[in-house]
Amino acid sequence: MSFQEDKLFYQAMRAIAETRYDDAYTLLEQNMDSARSAAWLGFIAYEYFKDDTKAEQFFKLAIEKDPSFAETYLFYASLLQKHGRYAEMNANINKAAAISGVAKDQVNHLTGMLNESQGKLNEAIECYKNAILSSFDNSLISFYEKAIERCEIKKKYL
Repeated sequence: MSFQEDKLFYQAMRAIAETRYDDAYTLLEQNMDSARSAAWLGFIAYEYFKDDTKAEQFFKLAIEKDPSFAETYLFYASLLQKHGRYAEMNANINKAAAISGVAKDQVNHLTGMLNESQGKLNEAIECYKNAILSSFDNSLISFYEKAIERCEIKKKYL
């Protein structure tokens, strides 16, 4: 990555943090040769513009450009979960998990979501507990605790 590419990327990340998604999208589009830009374009398309088709195209492009960029698989797994494409979701989670430096809490959280989506609530709870144990972010830990609480509530109705 050149200094200019990094600068554009970090400007885009700041725009996302400031909820300026159109600006972030425009900045990331300027560096379509980068897997991380393509992955984040997919993230914006999915999370904020609600364009799952475009998001999936960006995720596939990012994987083609750099199959070792773990965030792509994590972002893509969320989209696949939404559409009930569990086998593909699992495959993406496994690919991410095999990449050195991946955020283990996110891998565990997504695996929990996969299990929860399939009604495997005890397995989901274990995954969410592992997410907590591998996280150092208090807000994420609270988020994972709420996922456990949600599963406990669902278990009452089985």
